[in-house]
Amino acid sequence: MQNGAQVYRNAFALTPYPLNYLAPDEMIIGVVQSALNSGIRTNQSRYLMFGDNSYSQIGLGAISPILFAPSEIVIPNKRIAYVSRDVGLGSNPATLVITDGCTYSGPAISFVLLPCKPGQLYAAGCGSMYGMGDGTTTDRAYFSGPISLPAGTGYTVEIANAGNDYLVLQSTGKLYAWGKNSYGQLGDGTLTASATPKAVDVSTNSALYQKFVVMIRCAQYHCMALTSENGLVGWGYDNSGALSYGNTAVNRNYPVASLKGSIGSALIADVQALSLFSMVLTGKSL
Repeated sequence: MQNGAQVYRNAFALTPYPLNYLAPDEMIIGVVQSALNSGIRTNQSRYLMFGDNSYSQIGLGAISPILFAPSEIVIPNKRIAYVSRDVGLGSNPATLVITDGCTYSGPAISFVLLPCKPGQLYAAGCGSMYGMGDGTTTDRAYFSGPISLPAGTGYTVEIANAGNDYLVLQSTGKLYAWGKNSYGQLGDGTLTASATPKAVDVSTNSALYQKFVVMIRCAQYHCMALTSENGLVGWGYDNSGALSYGNTAVNRNYPVASLKGSIGSALIADVQALSLFSMVLTGKSL
């Protein structure tokens, strides 16, 4: 990072990246990381990615299967607000991004044309496993969208994608998912793949019944969600116990309550869903 910090590569040599790809007054304020890609976010609302680009999932066209230097994610006349935290994970990688919904013009996209529609969702990369969310299985070398979500569901505030399944959190606290669904990762009560967003089950049978979701995390075969009531919910692959739903180790295609009170009244501050297990970071008691 600039102004007192650096971005490093090679854990053994700790060689800093050169910062000549940043403007003189530009600073790195965040890092995006995954199994196959890394990237940075700057204070000028730019995301620069590097690493695997075998499916053009960085959305810059088929320029190279590997990007060694940071390359900016660009959607014409749009400003990127959020990049999926699991970019490139799995055998068929796709990248999802949220734009701030405004349309910009000018060389520095600094002039805003109103009105804005916040939280618009775009995708690039491998579509063969339904990653584009547009009803097709077509690969996209450039970002396409916005992906259509049902009216009245608000705007997209968070993305969790891993492997061949994609989950988004809406401003209304509701969840929508699409993808391969081999183990019930879509959480819609089926094992049927979907190329368009489907609502995660919130029926009376679901642990998300009348709940408001505030955080989502996905691994390659399961997903976790944190509710506004400090409740942890999971669905998908559970043969390794990743859902923490008792001792059943049974896959679930709808949301079930996780942890079963094992952390008492402790506040859950963060959640991580990893390949075959999950973790929570707790804080003070409620």
